Amino acid sequence: VIDSDVRPGDLCTRREYARWLVAASSALS
Repeated sequence: VIDSDVRPGDLCTRREYARWLVAASSALS
């Protein structure tokens, strides 16, 4: 069952976002 507000691609997007967030924070540090 897939919630109406959750799309199949959201998982990959969040994973990429987390990766970008880590890269950005380490670059700013």
